[in-house]
Amino acid sequence: QETSPPQSGGEEKEEEAPSGKEKNSLLEAISPSNRRALFASMLVPTFPAAAYYISYVWLPVYFETIIKVPHAFLIATITGVLGMVFNISGGLLSDHYTSSKYVVIMVISSACMAIMGPVFLTLVNITSNKDGNNENNTTL
Repeated sequence: QETSPPQSGGEEKEEEAPSGKEKNSLLEAISPSNRRALFASMLVPTFPAAAYYISYVWLPVYFETIIKVPHAFLIATITGVLGMVFNISGGLLSDHYTSSKYVVIMVISSACMAIMGPVFLTLVNITSNKDGNNENNTTL
């Protein structure tokens, strides 16, 4: 049984649109078969953008004006820099370990977040109460 030689160096021949017209890539992107993927690809960048806005714009303003936490913008800046450091180091760690170790890294990260989150909230609460600004604070 003989096989036919590949066409033009192994490349596949492109299909032409019916009636000799070129396909419109924009219409193909918004076609009903692609709408779910298109919607998902539009939502993916909005979540980090919203998290950035809440963390580094809204939260410091809220802390300084309503809760009266001193140096709220400095705190937001430091957390942003530390976030970049931890992002880079976390990426390097995940590149270093194989895919079977991802679960271990995620469990350790989740445990650290579960432990350190309440600790930092308590520190913010103690600092706010120490300054005498406890009218809007709740105890943990």
